[in-house]
Amino acid sequence: MKFWTLTALCGLGLAFQVWMVSQQGPALLRGTLEGHNDFLQLYVGARLAGTGELYSLEANQRLQAELTGKVSPSIRYSRLPFYALLLRPLAALPYRAAYLTFQGLSLAALLVFVWLTVPECPLLAPLLCFSIPLTASFRQGQDLMFLLLVLVVYQLLARRGHGFAAGLVLSLGLIKFHLLVLLWLGLVIRKHWPEVKGMVTGMGLALALSLAAGGPHWIAGYLALLRDPALHPSPAIMPNLHGMTLGHTGIELGCAVVVVALFGIIALREPRRPMVEALALIGSLLVSRHAYIQDSVLMLAALAMLDKVDTSGPGKFLLLLFCTPLGALLQLTDPPVSVLPAAMLLLAYVMLVTAARPRPAPA
Repeated sequence: MKFWTLTALCGLGLAFQVWMVSQQGPALLRGTLEGHNDFLQLYVGARLAGTGELYSLEANQRLQAELTGKVSPSIRYSRLPFYALLLRPLAALPYRAAYLTFQGLSLAALLVFVWLTVPECPLLAPLLCFSIPLTASFRQGQDLMFLLLVLVVYQLLARRGHGFAAGLVLSLGLIKFHLLVLLWLGLVIRKHWPEVKGMVTGMGLALALSLAAGGPHWIAGYLALLRDPALHPSPAIMPNLHGMTLGHTGIELGCAVVVVALFGIIALREPRRPMVEALALIGSLLVSRHAYIQDSVLMLAALAMLDKVDTSGPGKFLLLLFCTPLGALLQLTDPPVSVLPAAMLLLAYVMLVTAARPRPAPA
């Protein structure tokens, strides 16, 4: 695609985003500017790290009320304890300053991702400009830009033969571990041992920090938190199997088993590493039990990975369609229409699996 065509598409995408923001109303815009969003739980977690009350509902709501004058039952610190400790420097700042610093760091992470990725996948530039999940990540005060940065740095290090460092960087994906679980599994299946050693080392450090931040009983508190239905509102709009099956646990579990089994087969047979990693990202989103519109931004990283192996066909087209505003807008509708993006993603996954190439037989 020519430079001026891409530039025009990027301009249209930015104009579209401005229009979308203008439709949200002053209250939502004011809440975004003031940090009345998911960043609140990260800041609260940073303040509670090491106090023994990291997953206490009462402590979380008390701090919410102190900081914003409001309490939301669905906003509680819900990450692993080590992350709260890493965020501790932000807790030394007033809330508004911490929020602006966090958003600035997120923007910097996005720019690095663009700098390292767009030259190899030019189509990614207009897709980013049109991406509703991307703007939702900033609007919600989410940290998905850091996850994009982790992915691209991991790939860069692995490509240059720095396997241990690559695995160490990838372990930072524990901040939202459910979105990368198949990527870690793929490293083990494919016996990328330097990356696995780095990954295990990073996870061991995260565990040690979690003990310091959450105390010896943090696992029980964390599991109790995950079982709280207030933490998972509106499952019908989730872009995963949980949202697609509308609460039918048996169907969801059966689909998840198929997704993981297919990935295991491909991880053993497919020689092209970017292809396996793209399927790992798609499969991880599908089997995650907790994901919302902003988490779909990771599918842009999967699309960039597919571009490295020149993959084409209906599977890639469906993934591309999922990454357009159509996928996000359908996701925000009412059931049963809201399940279409997740179904589209599942179909794209299956088609890409069938398009994968087996390893050549040994001579």
